[in-house]
Amino acid sequence: MDLHKILIFLVISLSLQIILAEDDDDFVRNGFSVGLTGDSMPEITTNVKSNRYSLEKGPVAQYLSSMLDEKRKKQASRKRRAATIDPIASSKRMYHLEVFVVADNTIYRRFDNDSQKLTDHIHEIFHMVDTMYRPLNFRVTVVGIEIWSDHDQIEFSFTEEPYMNLIRFNSYVQNRSENYMMADHVHLITGKGLFKGGNIGLSHFATVCSPDHATAFTVNLIAPTNFTATVVAHEIGHDLGILHDRPGCQCNEPIENNTCIMSTASKGFEPLPRLFTDCSYNDMVQYYLSTYKPTCLFNVPTVTTDVTSACGNNILDAGEECDCGHPYFCTNPCCNPNTCKLTAGSQCYEGGCCHECKIASKGTCCRTMLDSTCDLPDVCDGSSHVCKDTYKEDRTPCEQGGMCYKGHCQSHASQCQMIWGADTTENGHSECYNLNKRGDWYGHCGSSPGDYSACADQDVKCGKPYCANTPQDYPVVGWRKGVDVLTVKYNDQHTHRCHVPRITFGRNQTNETMVLDGTPCGTNKMCQNQKCIELSTFQSKCSGCLDYIGSCTNDGVCRCHTGVTSDKCEQIHSDCMAVNNNNNNNDNNGNGNDGRQLQPMTVFSLTMFWMTAIELLYTMIS
Repeated sequence: MDLHKILIFLVISLSLQIILAEDDDDFVRNGFSVGLTGDSMPEITTNVKSNRYSLEKGPVAQYLSSMLDEKRKKQASRKRRAATIDPIASSKRMYHLEVFVVADNTIYRRFDNDSQKLTDHIHEIFHMVDTMYRPLNFRVTVVGIEIWSDHDQIEFSFTEEPYMNLIRFNSYVQNRSENYMMADHVHLITGKGLFKGGNIGLSHFATVCSPDHATAFTVNLIAPTNFTATVVAHEIGHDLGILHDRPGCQCNEPIENNTCIMSTASKGFEPLPRLFTDCSYNDMVQYYLSTYKPTCLFNVPTVTTDVTSACGNNILDAGEECDCGHPYFCTNPCCNPNTCKLTAGSQCYEGGCCHECKIASKGTCCRTMLDSTCDLPDVCDGSSHVCKDTYKEDRTPCEQGGMCYKGHCQSHASQCQMIWGADTTENGHSECYNLNKRGDWYGHCGSSPGDYSACADQDVKCGKPYCANTPQDYPVVGWRKGVDVLTVKYNDQHTHRCHVPRITFGRNQTNETMVLDGTPCGTNKMCQNQKCIELSTFQSKCSGCLDYIGSCTNDGVCRCHTGVTSDKCEQIHSDCMAVNNNNNNNDNNGNGNDGRQLQPMTVFSLTMFWMTAIELLYTMIS
């Protein structure tokens, strides 16, 4: 590091003050002005017969407006508890955020044009980010790195508003979307800055997994790596639907006078924020995870970039008993972050069956049911920290003529409810399903770009799903959504209206506009990959497990119903039998099986205010 860089580092360290949108009302108003007129985006519903179009107002403006209007009077008087998550009492699943990182040419040159050095630096940043998110039941994984080694691929502006740089980067990502299909979020690390107003970070709001806007950028200053990691964590937080901390928010930070990750202010480089507040957790769960059900966050990453084995990388490498990440950010009492060994007396450090550093006793409830139809409560076996996922055996009959498949009741009727809302009562007429023999957008059994495969006669119930008498004008899932209403006439007199949803999902998501695997399509038949396959006559794995006694699990164990005592079934504590309807099931190991609405493009920014002398120094060396 040369003298100029040392000088600027020292001055920044003495005078740094980060301020994020002190005026919340102005903050939201500015955010909604980005790329929009007003606070809504049109969503088009097409009625094929009448060629009628409708508009639906996006929900984000209403949500934020009401939250910000009520926050002071509701939250100032409410004492909040800190966001500490008990893995035994928790019914939340582990979420996985897959991040693709783009590094600009300036940061590449700062690392001596050495791609490996820069790659290692990026991994170090995101190992720290991962550590910060783990208490929220989130894992953050880098699934790809792109380095602009020749020149920058977008134009950066220091005179325009900072969001113009984000818009240009977002356009770059959209134009090359096939390169980022494995990612839920694309993050630009730039060595440039400071942008107008001292901006060092910018993110869209609540757009993770969106095919359009799941992007952000962070300025990598000549500063400690953990400072950059804190800024990255802050910006990713906004993309996950987390607002800035409000009065009354707490993160139980033991370091005196320290702030929290989503705070509006931080004093210098030390101490750095490292914990999220209860408000951050509630924002993410109540707004984003509950409202938009981003199933892309449920899949465990299968593609990762090369990571050097080392203590502190949040990966359990050979010879390690635990790895809770960077020592500064690790707050896990069961693991020594410097040695990656369990602390004295600890048996485990994570997992649904790890309670206060001890393996939970056999029969301890570690995950409640997602629903009462095909799922079952999960209990610890007394020997492992893992909370194993247990559900009713496949092909168990369930409601609406469906059958259980991997813990879910699959039927055409239940899928109509999933797409159109719980009040949808009718599956489409058989004449609607015959549209699947067309081999076009309105009916098919699978597609590739520009090509649709017509269903064979026996497979029509496994192509696109059709619903009738839908209570909603639009599907309740998807980022962009609409509907085509087709009128089918047969026998020259009877007509049926067939509702065909138009839904755009995010990256890495199951296409829920096709009939799901496991859906019955006839006696001893079910859909698999858009084919109606023959099955042998159903025989339970559990002999003697009668319906009035219990349910047979996917492991072939008969589980007693509540209140039943029998030597033919396994007893489960009644506390485990509660139904968790928030769809946030967690085993802290990423196991779980499972739409959304279009949102206005909202931008949250991170701005740095410091002495004019620093700006002059920065100009001299940049």
